[in-house]
Amino acid sequence: MKSFALQGSIFCGCALLVVQVTMCSGDIMKNADKSPRIVMPKAGTIPVRLGNNFKISCVAEPRFADKSFSIIYWLVNNTFIETTYPHGRVKEDKERSYTKNGKYYITRSLMFATVTQPDLNSNFTCVVITPAGQDSKNVVLEVLNRS
Repeated sequence: MKSFALQGSIFCGCALLVVQVTMCSGDIMKNADKSPRIVMPKAGTIPVRLGNNFKISCVAEPRFADKSFSIIYWLVNNTFIETTYPHGRVKEDKERSYTKNGKYYITRSLMFATVTQPDLNSNFTCVVITPAGQDSKNVVLEVLNRS
């Protein structure tokens, strides 16, 4: 049996349990009911022309006080863009932010150097995440009718 000393007392054959308590900052608690929301694009289909370049913008309102805790990104078929398109035919633009009418927004665009037939069979998802929650919107591309 091993013994050890803790603050002047000797303990024999006992287990020491350490409990760590992490306190949330006041900002996180104040924002708990303010999940982010994507304002653009709306879920659904987006018309495109095969062979053309194309850009889809995703705009989100993080609604979280500390702007450094927000992230926005795109997925294709639930996979990261750079994994599905390693040669960069489709890629994400840099994350940008702006304020309009007193509201803070973040945006990230998905850029197609050329829209191809396989893109029409893919599900593109914009995701925004903050400590208060997340939101996502799914879009699919469809060929623009030439009327």
